[in-house]
Amino acid sequence: MRLIGFILIAILWTSCDPYYSLSFSAKNESKQPVFIKFMNNPDSIIKLEPNREQVFTIQHGVGFAKEKYRLGNYQNWFHDNSITLKIISDSTVKKVRKGEWKYHGGYINGKGTYHIKD
Repeated sequence: MRLIGFILIAILWTSCDPYYSLSFSAKNESKQPVFIKFMNNPDSIIKLEPNREQVFTIQHGVGFAKEKYRLGNYQNWFHDNSITLKIISDSTVKKVRKGEWKYHGGYINGKGTYHIKD
């Protein structure tokens, strides 16, 4: 009877998805400050200094963080809802197009970071 109870508990623990935590951030790896503007919020200009990171949101839910990160809508959210700009001179602003997504962490807790390059 104990063996059946142990097997039942083991099956329940392995079949349940964990409660994940996944943060969404951007890191400026360029040599000058960049400005991030979110399109749906008119007053949302964030200045990101070189070698600094800004966390925008943290998502929680049931499942695995690494699987959520790999979904296309998660990685496209930053490009679809924001514009990254840098000042070239006193009168010129340029849109930053170089960057790449990286995942840091394990299967349950992780961090998806958009690394902004020069």
